[in-house]
Amino acid sequence: HFLDEENKHSVHFGQFCRRYARVYPSRHVHMSDPSDGAESDVLFFARVLAFEEIVDRYNVVQARDERLHPVARQINAGHHADEARHLVFGRHVLRELWDRDSAGWDAATRHRIAIGLEQFIDATWREYYNPAVYADAGLDAPWDVAREAWASPAQQAHRARMSARGRAF
Repeated sequence: HFLDEENKHSVHFGQFCRRYARVYPSRHVHMSDPSDGAESDVLFFARVLAFEEIVDRYNVVQARDERLHPVARQINAGHHADEARHLVFGRHVLRELWDRDSAGWDAATRHRIAIGLEQFIDATWREYYNPAVYADAGLDAPWDVAREAWASPAQQAHRARMSARGRAF
């Protein structure tokens, strides 16, 4: 049910983007999961939760942004209402999985999970700095623009602020 609902969100958003904009291919590199089922489950739910925390922060900001058309604001507010349920569910499941399984893991396993999650969060944020978007916007040297934007202190603070709630959990 969880995956079905997420897929439906992706399909609707993708249809909107294809109709009114452009869908850029993901630049995410698939990260292999550990063979241990419990570790893999924790990583799966932690990645989903991390992604949804970031996306939900944008839903909240855009729902309140008076510069946006009211329909766009309503869509973001509605999506935030959906995501709020997903976030509660994701936190609950992740906490249960962690409590059940992590006590039997050594420090190396916990470290591997932490590093894998940090890499996923980093890759997720890098999607927001896509050189193809900058090229389509007519900016010169789009790869340089992406690097400069990523390294900008203002953007570093933005990413930290937008990710703080998920990272704290």
